Amino acid sequence: MKRVILSAAAQKQIGDLTKRERERIEAKLDMLERTPSGRLAQVKTLKGENPPMKRLRVGDYRVLFREDETQIDVLFVAHHKDVYD
Repeated sequence: MKRVILSAAAQKQIGDLTKRERERIEAKLDMLERTPSGRLAQVKTLKGENPPMKRLRVGDYRVLFREDETQIDVLFVAHHKDVYD
């Protein structure tokens, strides 16, 4: 089981969401802690990033993160229209 660590930016972004969206994202992050990201259909590895960055799709929101053997570093959480700019 990996540990999820939220960046300061991700904490603020999650805190600014509605209660419903915040709960959905927190539930997906809990699932990500327990399940290897390669086994989740909502996770995709982004191209052109080194080290590799992944995104977790949660409804209209995207959670961008990097992971290693022991932890998942959540870097950014935003609405899908704002993520890829």
